[in-house]
Amino acid sequence: MTTPQQNESFVRSLVMACITGCIPFTFIENPHLIEAAKAIGVTLPSRKVLSTTVLDAAFKDIQTATYDQLSKLKYIDAASDGWRKKYCEQGAGLVNFCALTATGALLHDVLNCSTVRKDADGIADML
Repeated sequence: MTTPQQNESFVRSLVMACITGCIPFTFIENPHLIEAAKAIGVTLPSRKVLSTTVLDAAFKDIQTATYDQLSKLKYIDAASDGWRKKYCEQGAGLVNFCALTATGALLHDVLNCSTVRKDADGIADML
């Protein structure tokens, strides 16, 4: 079966696939994914662990790599996706921002939006 390092590498790659593919972290609970992981001896984390501990550990590396890539590329567009407060383990509404380039989406930042006014001026201030 897998070593702890192989398991960690697989889970970290899964996080990257979710982020770059705009796949919700609920995917970790997909019964077919769970079955596939068990077949190769991989232990998947819970959605809570995936969206907190694992994501926090990967975020700094992702952010550093993204800033390096963004400095070399021209923006094509930007996208954002919000996580409602009740679904966030951090207890706050979050919005992630991605730069869309010719080569794919790059995670740029994640902002706490729990205090953002829901009007044009509030959203403009956040951006």
